[in-house]
Amino acid sequence: MIRLPRLFIAPLLGLVALVGAGCGRDRQSPPVSVPASTPQLLPWNVQFRDVASKLGIHYALGHGGKTPLTILETAPGGCAFVDLDQDGWQDMILVGPPKCAVYRNDHGQRFEDVTSQMGLQLQGPWMGCTVGDYNGDGYPDVLLTGYRRTALLKNDGGRRLLDVTRGSGVESSKWTTSAAFCDIDADGWLDLYVGAYVGYRIGHKDLCRVGAIESACGPEMYAGEVGRMYRNRGDGSFEDITHVSGLSRASGKTWGVAFADYDGDGRPDLYLANDQAPGNLFRNLGERRFEEQGVGSGTAYDAGGSVQGGMGVDWGDYDEDGRLDLFVTTYTYQVKELYRNEGKGLFQPVGLEAGLAGPTSSHVAFGTGFIDANNDGHLDLFIANGHVRDNMAKFDRSQSYQQPMQLLANRGDGTFEEVSPRAGDPFKQRIVGRGVAFGDYDNDGQVDVLVMDLEGRARLLHNEPVGERGNWVSFRLDDGRRNHEGIGARITLEASGRRQVREVTRGRSVLSASDCRAYFGIGRATVVDRITIRWPDGRTEERRHLAVNRSHTLRQGRGGQEASSRSIAASAQND
Repeated sequence: MIRLPRLFIAPLLGLVALVGAGCGRDRQSPPVSVPASTPQLLPWNVQFRDVASKLGIHYALGHGGKTPLTILETAPGGCAFVDLDQDGWQDMILVGPPKCAVYRNDHGQRFEDVTSQMGLQLQGPWMGCTVGDYNGDGYPDVLLTGYRRTALLKNDGGRRLLDVTRGSGVESSKWTTSAAFCDIDADGWLDLYVGAYVGYRIGHKDLCRVGAIESACGPEMYAGEVGRMYRNRGDGSFEDITHVSGLSRASGKTWGVAFADYDGDGRPDLYLANDQAPGNLFRNLGERRFEEQGVGSGTAYDAGGSVQGGMGVDWGDYDEDGRLDLFVTTYTYQVKELYRNEGKGLFQPVGLEAGLAGPTSSHVAFGTGFIDANNDGHLDLFIANGHVRDNMAKFDRSQSYQQPMQLLANRGDGTFEEVSPRAGDPFKQRIVGRGVAFGDYDNDGQVDVLVMDLEGRARLLHNEPVGERGNWVSFRLDDGRRNHEGIGARITLEASGRRQVREVTRGRSVLSASDCRAYFGIGRATVVDRITIRWPDGRTEERRHLAVNRSHTLRQGRGGQEASSRSIAASAQND
């Protein structure tokens, strides 16, 4: 196969995007689906402001000008929104190669560095993290991933994070990347998948030549490593069931890890975004067994049948047809691919038709997620970009190590428009973007974004309440037994003739974990007519006529909303 020099590929992709936008039908691509009745869009008045320094967050990473950097040095780091002390406010965890940090949220007004008090002073190099209440005590625990290591940290009542790795069954000598907790067998205990990258060894193939210049080697220079699936025994330990579950058939070289019930059968499935290897979609067959469906489903490759540099991943129903679609971020000169869920186990890659190729193809994209930035009910896309070769500009002047973040607005007709230039100053800056987490740190009903910069300070992007915004509602679920965050539950919301679907999850993006609350923007609707909750054990419940602009805590088996259902914004002002 003839390979064009990279300098020529970017312009060609731009031309393809323009041509494809005008003649999609001539190419016989399936048309982008449009909801039967597309509601009127709200005016786009979204502004994000970086408030990290103002609120006391001074965590920063960097290599002090060292160059060139190896594949390991340009890979980390991750972050998480998590209410460690269960006071109703999202704290944060920041993870980088040499150090980790914990910041406690003081009612959305200030963050305090409590790393020492929490006992988080473990030696790295670390990559990222995930969050889940694995022991069912009501306090979310933390798993750190890293180079030839993992660490399981038990949350001791919000006071300390205790290292309980030894004897837990999740010890690893692999280069671990993203991870996610989910109850794969509906026994009430959160199980765990930990992704793994490549068999790189420090001091061996550290750098490769690109012409006359030495730079980080690509993943193709190393053997891929395969992640592990751990079953929660319910006694504080885990059992490795990778082989018996069928997950040993993964391609390896995994960056992104995300559970979701894509086929609606009530069992959580698993997608793995892999770097220059086919993506894996594992369908949950029940009884802790999975079947690989990547190629058959259409999610293993891009629209042209090529492997991608898969990085970040998220599930979301962007076209409001009731089926969860899949978004995967990729390497430079590759479309950041959107796989539309067609039902019956099939997906259609529609990144080009959805307008994603032109704005995104020139970047190396990592952390990502669906986010309804203005609460109009349409899921937008956030992407953090940053190259993996720090000296890339020396041999490709069209590229740079630092790259801008991006926000793409959902037009409501199956297509997206880049709105980064008018979304605030943070999008005008260049960073080496890696992990991204989503959550409402100040409880005002607008979802905020936490971003890791490998060569600078962490960013906390506050979603500013400017202009007309839609009404909203959020839900914190509790099964009343062990799964106190309702991980894996599906919520279907109906308001003003529209229907939206969310699944409760923390594992999305890359190397990171997000707020466990499920957020819905509902536009100009003034009441939620009905929500239907399908709990992880398969039981369903309904709630009707719920107030908007509130966060509701709902417990399985209760006939109505809990007493803690309240207007978060109002409580924030009163506290």
